[in-house]
Amino acid sequence: MSKHTELIVALVGGAGTDFEKISTFIKGILDPYFSVSEIKLSSLPEKYFNTEKTFKGKGVLDRIHFYQDLCDKYAKINCAIMAMLAMIEIRKQRNPDKCNVYIINSLKREDEFKALRRVYGQNLILISIYEPKARRFEHLIQQEEIENGTPTEKTKKKLEQIIDRDKENKEISHGQAVRNTYIHASYFIRFDSYHEDINRLFNVLRGDPIITPTKDELAMAQAYVMAMRSADLNRQVGAVIADDDGNIIASGCNEVPKFNGGLCWPTDISDLRDYFHTAENGVPSSIKIKTEIAENIVKIIKETLRSRIKIDDKLTQQLVDVLLKKGEIKDLLEYLRPVHAEEAAICDAALRGVSTKGKTLYCNTYPCHLCAKKIIAAGIKRVVYIDPYPKSKAEELFQGIMIDKPINERDSKEKVVFDSFTGFSPKRYSYMFNLKYKTRVDEQTKRVIPRESLNFPQDIIYVSNYTPLGYLMKEEAYIYWLLQNSQDLNEESNNFELKFMEYKNLFNEETKWMER
Repeated sequence: MSKHTELIVALVGGAGTDFEKISTFIKGILDPYFSVSEIKLSSLPEKYFNTEKTFKGKGVLDRIHFYQDLCDKYAKINCAIMAMLAMIEIRKQRNPDKCNVYIINSLKREDEFKALRRVYGQNLILISIYEPKARRFEHLIQQEEIENGTPTEKTKKKLEQIIDRDKENKEISHGQAVRNTYIHASYFIRFDSYHEDINRLFNVLRGDPIITPTKDELAMAQAYVMAMRSADLNRQVGAVIADDDGNIIASGCNEVPKFNGGLCWPTDISDLRDYFHTAENGVPSSIKIKTEIAENIVKIIKETLRSRIKIDDKLTQQLVDVLLKKGEIKDLLEYLRPVHAEEAAICDAALRGVSTKGKTLYCNTYPCHLCAKKIIAAGIKRVVYIDPYPKSKAEELFQGIMIDKPINERDSKEKVVFDSFTGFSPKRYSYMFNLKYKTRVDEQTKRVIPRESLNFPQDIIYVSNYTPLGYLMKEEAYIYWLLQNSQDLNEESNNFELKFMEYKNLFNEETKWMER
């Protein structure tokens, strides 16, 4: 990697994940060759804002709660504000005479990732770390006991609330949402195997010539490609079913089924996909049916309460709107015309007479409860997914038949196992495993190049073509936005020169996406 190239490694994971271990391990790999610095996002508001509050509590519970509140306070300005503070920190720590690596610990909001990706492009590697909630909770309990004595039941309940708030705070629009950030990873790892996973990441980044995709990476990449075939009005989901050797035996996506089997194609004589099959006013048929259900419920309520309360037409419409926006009706899955991706893959196998018993299903989204029961009935033994799906009631309905992310093999005995995906994101698959970025045979000697001769890790080939020159102006655009829109910033945030102010009109174009 050129000395003028930078690598930004951002971490994301649930509360209680031991990010210090991950960060220390990455430093150990890179320290001999690069200037490595860690940026702790939660510490930046105190550093760059004139905040009157400082942490004076005791114990991990009080500390996490304090920094959650503090970061939420400033995220109210903009959900990407922590990323902009990280950019200031990077600007301050940048040494133009060295090859710099910055480890950002850790992202909590989707907009933080989006801002960093827009600025640093390929130089940003987002690592999503999965660790079971039970183990993260246990880790926090141990820390609390060390720092503040034996935790009470009340303390344990508060720690549960902290973990849930970190996962997704639904009470405020600018709250933490690790669940929505996690899915954007370049690379997914499990905490219990982080040594092997992170070593593999950097071996691929340096262009190790014989590291090829795992079975899970290959299958998930194909599921991702299948998702692109969907013209569903809401989301694109793809699924494939593979045998133990990694061979794909069936595939599907969420699309409208057609006569004689299979799914609709845009080249069909009659295009019956959802986009062309709406009510007269352009409302999708599923929404039309849900609206009718809500109206019928309100009608029953009006008739039942007629003698006690008067509900006029305006209030009737308000009740219908509330039921559609906040009630369980909006999450109903029964009235969608498209077949779900998992169903489509199972039907694909059935159409061609291929057994699904004992196979693995890969899907870019966690299966809903309707698909889960078909997966179980089809004899599939394992499901691998990336995106969570909060609407799913699968775990609640099929407890004892399926298990999500088991901690040990004993827990998964005689159950369908639902696993969180690990490896390179399918979005990065073709980039990371493309031979044009690697060298396996020496052009001069025509001999195979020994792996040991590769200049690891000084030549991280996947970022070496992207120097800071390509993003310094973008970086300044976001810093400028922060300086213009935050009143409480202290002098520490502004003690460096902005070098591209002649282009500040372009700054506004770059940052206008944050105004939504």
